[in-house]
Amino acid sequence: MSLVMVANSDFSIEYWIGFISLFTVLSLINHFFICKDSNEIKRNVFSTAFWFTSATILMVIIKLFSEKVGQDHSLDFFAGYIIELTLSVDNVFVFIIIFERLKISARKQHIILRIGIISAIVMRLIMILFAVELIQQFTWIFYIFGGILIFSALHMLFKKDVEDKESRYQKYFVECKEDKFFTRHRGKLVPTINLLALILVEKTDLLFAVDSIPAVITVTRDTFIIFTSNVMAIAGLRALFFCLSHSANTFYYLKHGIIIILLFIGIKLILLPQEIHVPKEVSISFIFIVVAAAVIASKVRNSKMSKLC
Repeated sequence: MSLVMVANSDFSIEYWIGFISLFTVLSLINHFFICKDSNEIKRNVFSTAFWFTSATILMVIIKLFSEKVGQDHSLDFFAGYIIELTLSVDNVFVFIIIFERLKISARKQHIILRIGIISAIVMRLIMILFAVELIQQFTWIFYIFGGILIFSALHMLFKKDVEDKESRYQKYFVECKEDKFFTRHRGKLVPTINLLALILVEKTDLLFAVDSIPAVITVTRDTFIIFTSNVMAIAGLRALFFCLSHSANTFYYLKHGIIIILLFIGIKLILLPQEIHVPKEVSISFIFIVVAAAVIASKVRNSKMSKLC
């Protein structure tokens, strides 16, 4: 654990150790008793609900320790968690496209996503340290972070359908019926399509972290709260993937909702150096309303489409 991470937080090293211990226990419970690497939508819905409930309980725990810490960060944590969870939906859609185009088996999808989650946590630990240190030194960095989010939103808005970028790399990777990252081909050890999928997932995770870390910084600059809210949201990403993979096409307007949220958070970042702060309650309410509106609009569209067919 970096001493700088602890120094930029109201929470001492004991709280960091306590969270890591709690997260480890929750991960084991989810793996052995709830999800069990299953593709069943029922199990994955339970797993998604388990992580959301765990995050809510953690918010209450943070609330209970607020007097010892010196400040109540519970709402900061929950707001950061909701932001991260909402933005991760777009990440999930990208994963679905990657796995479908590369024809990755369900078993290997679980393994790739597990590795992706572990690496995403490590990446965020590094990026949070980097981002918070930059903010401490240069206030104008908020303008850059805000610009990144606005650019990401506009890029999502105006880009065409996702291009088949995987095909340009596939010639360097061989098909493999077994769930291996490397295999013997003509006497040589060569990478498989499974490894290509892992690389693309890691790349997506990295690009997503560039968006999500600045987004949570609009809520708090406490490294403990930023890290814990990110980790709790990422933990449920695999279950969320298998939930949405069964019905990705039904949420047509969800991406539009994410674009609106990215624009909102980007503007919030740009306004921060001007000492213009949007209350956390307003941010959480806005995100819930936008997501709910996107889901309802998608359901209405699906209903109209089904009547036309």
